Amino acid sequence: MAGLVELRSIDVAPDEERHGTAFSQFTLRLGADLQITAVVTGALTVVFGGDAVRSRHFATRAPERTALAPDADQEAVSRQR
Repeated sequence: MAGLVELRSIDVAPDEERHGTAFSQFTLRLGADLQITAVVTGALTVVFGGDAVRSRHFATRAPERTALAPDADQEAVSRQR
């Protein structure tokens, strides 16, 4: 079936000449829907104050305080006194 040339253009194809399955239509539609979802999600990020430069900075920055080591905070406070 690969390599067939469309001969009918926009005319209706008879049932005996039709090929493909409902699953092939599903994957085509799902791909288009997922693409639009990615674009909308990115646009909403910018609308609600997201910033690519700032988010990258916060993602690579080491945390100043951790919940697992509260003693480190106490040591820092005592050194400042």
